[in-house]
Amino acid sequence: MNQMVEISLVDILNKIENKIDKLDQKIETLDDKIVSMEERFNQKLASLEEKLNSRITNLEKIVTETRVDVERLKAQNEQIVKRLDSHDKRFDDVNRRFDDVNKRFDEVNKRFEEVNKRFDEINSRLNTLTIGFLSIVGVLVTGLLGIIVKIALFPNPV
Repeated sequence: MNQMVEISLVDILNKIENKIDKLDQKIETLDDKIVSMEERFNQKLASLEEKLNSRITNLEKIVTETRVDVERLKAQNEQIVKRLDSHDKRFDDVNRRFDDVNKRFDEVNKRFEEVNKRFDEINSRLNTLTIGFLSIVGVLVTGLLGIIVKIALFPNPV
């Protein structure tokens, strides 16, 4: 019986050794796969890093261009504000001139009103004088006609 047990133990040891060999092979295969996967992972990581760096570079360019554009827009805005300020000053000057012209027109209107009042006063005086003159002329004409009628109708006997 002893022999049987020995064979069995040898068999078991052989089997265990075979299994260890198979496990070693599987480990080597897994190591190869891990190395292969690690290489692929590193390649993908490198590719992603490259893409990321490319995108970062593009974003930096865009940010730089945007900053330049913003600075250019700021400069343009400042120029526009300066122009608007100068236009505001011009508008203020024009408004002051219009105010001055309006004052002058008001003064001229007042003068015209005064002249019109004087004209009306002179006109009423002239009308009064004309009526007086015409009444005197009327009286004189009536008197002359009376004299002419007396001379014509009543000639003097001489």
